[in-house]
Amino acid sequence: MKRLFEVAAEVDAAGKAPPFYAQATVFAIAGADSAEEASAALRRDLERDGYVLVDARIRVDELRLDAWTDHVAQRWTGLASVLPSPEALAGMLESAFVLHVSFYPHE
Repeated sequence: MKRLFEVAAEVDAAGKAPPFYAQATVFAIAGADSAEEASAALRRDLERDGYVLVDARIRVDELRLDAWTDHVAQRWTGLASVLPSPEALAGMLESAFVLHVSFYPHE
C-alpha cells in the first residue's frame, strides 16, 4: 500500500487562468512510497499537461488515511462532496496516483 500525500506546486498560469493572474497553485493528493516520489509524480503530471513550474520546490505533506475526513473538513470543506471517501482512497492507495484537488490562480 502506498502512503498518502498532499502536494502543491506553483505554476505559470498563462493561458490556464484569466489574464490578470500570473501564477497558480496546483494542489493534489498523491499515493506514493515516499515524499520524493509524490513530488516527482506531481512534477511529471504537470509537465505532461503543459504547465511550467515557476518554483522548483513542491510542497509535500504526508497525510494519515484515518484522518482524511477531518483533513477535508478543515482544509477542503467546499470540495468535500467531490473528493474521495476514506474507503475509496484506501483502494486508490493500492497503486501510485495523482489526483488534482484545486487550481488556485493568483498574482
